[in-house]
Amino acid sequence: MTMLPDTNLFAPYMALTLSLGHLRTKDEVRNVFLALKSGMDEDPRLLIFTKDETKQIVLAGAGKQHLADTVRRLTDRLDVELKAEAPQVLYKETFVRPFEAEGRFIRQSSSLGRYGHCWLRFEPLPRGGGFEFVNQIQDEEMIPLQFVPFVKKGLERSMTQGYAGGFPVVDFRATLFKGSYHATDSSAMCYMVAATIGFKQAIKEADCIILEPFMQVAFEGTSSDQLPSLIEAIRSRRGRSESLQPNGGGWRGSVDIPLKELDNFSNDLNCIFKEIQKLEVQFAYYDQVPDHQVVSIISNSIFKDAYCDNLDYLDQTIDSFWGQ
Repeated sequence: MTMLPDTNLFAPYMALTLSLGHLRTKDEVRNVFLALKSGMDEDPRLLIFTKDETKQIVLAGAGKQHLADTVRRLTDRLDVELKAEAPQVLYKETFVRPFEAEGRFIRQSSSLGRYGHCWLRFEPLPRGGGFEFVNQIQDEEMIPLQFVPFVKKGLERSMTQGYAGGFPVVDFRATLFKGSYHATDSSAMCYMVAATIGFKQAIKEADCIILEPFMQVAFEGTSSDQLPSLIEAIRSRRGRSESLQPNGGGWRGSVDIPLKELDNFSNDLNCIFKEIQKLEVQFAYYDQVPDHQVVSIISNSIFKDAYCDNLDYLDQTIDSFWGQ
């Protein structure tokens, strides 16, 4: 068994939409994408999704400040206005049970054949486990070794977009355990496509769930008689792992709060305490969203019809976005 290096592609936990429909020329669009490409090269935390039909770009990054800084740097490099919407929570998807799927890409024509075929087993990993790819094929008569990395590459490209809300898919292991090849028709590209087909089948038919980011909030405030209100605020905002201690004439504590509830919880603290002496927030982890919120999250997803683009083929991306 060969285990290839783990990869965690999805450090971002917030996203915002840039609308470019107001741009008048293809050169203006090109300049925006050149600036985006430069930004990606400088900052590996940044993910870019394009939405050709609505002429929008979705930027995913590590929080509000990171996204604000990114938009500011883009604006400084350009002579056009960037219309940015308010940042939103970046949800993700993951598997909850093992699932096996066949990726079969076989095309025959009079002049050129294409053949890529693989079987993949998908299994959930613990939260924060990222992505693992395992090759269990020992017989090169099944799939030659030179094609195996392209199965992995096809999966890495596909996992940027799940089935339910189009969110990135994380925390799973994909094991290549069976397949076949054709001596003349097989190619690296065929196995990338086959892996994509297998992944799409799995993410559509397996039991998958949506994850949301939790933030760790550390605070100190002055008010000794507001403990019941503080506990109620934590419970109502779906807080967990709370730690509360008396602190002179007030309280200090730490609690994990869903990012979606963070602004509301901050407002609660302002109402509870006479003075907030400390308020520190940092990303903690992802965990499953409540069942009753799933439908709303999917229907409001900004990732519908979005394509995660590393901008390696910049001219093709610009032509597609511009409408050629």
